[in-house]
Amino acid sequence: MNTGIQEVAKSQGQIIGQLASCEIAIGKLYGRYGEKFPNMREFWLSLADQEKAHASLLLGLQAALPQTQLLFNLDRFTTFRIAATLRYIEGRMSCAESRNVPLPEALSVAVNLENTLIEAHFYDIVKCDAPEFKYVASRLAADTQRHAAELSRMILSHGKTDMRLSA
Repeated sequence: MNTGIQEVAKSQGQIIGQLASCEIAIGKLYGRYGEKFPNMREFWLSLADQEKAHASLLLGLQAALPQTQLLFNLDRFTTFRIAATLRYIEGRMSCAESRNVPLPEALSVAVNLENTLIEAHFYDIVKCDAPEFKYVASRLAADTQRHAAELSRMILSHGKTDMRLSA
């Protein structure tokens, strides 16, 4: 395999790995919200579990894609951009751990994270003929849209309340 293809394959592996790290971090944040909002524990923990499953799918994809199976348009997503998203998620986790965050804020953070993933259109822009990629991309895109819709419904039903994270 030529050096150019090896570099692209390495880069795509790094990006997929970073996306998996984002999913793990989002899952941890949702898990933290589940601890802080006992009356919504099952809701948050269900989302957290799904985010962890997304990370597993991405890591499986990372391992399954052969070195010669390249993703198209991946250059539109940089490791820097994904790292910035990860730092944002980590900042939200720090907030959830260090202060009482109102439920509407937690819901807003979560829906914004899900919408950011949708708005980035990663799974619409990045293309690959590998069946593994097609499965993971369609699953994650559908789940992300569903999460955003569920969170939006929660915002509408809880948006006017002043529930706070329990300490």
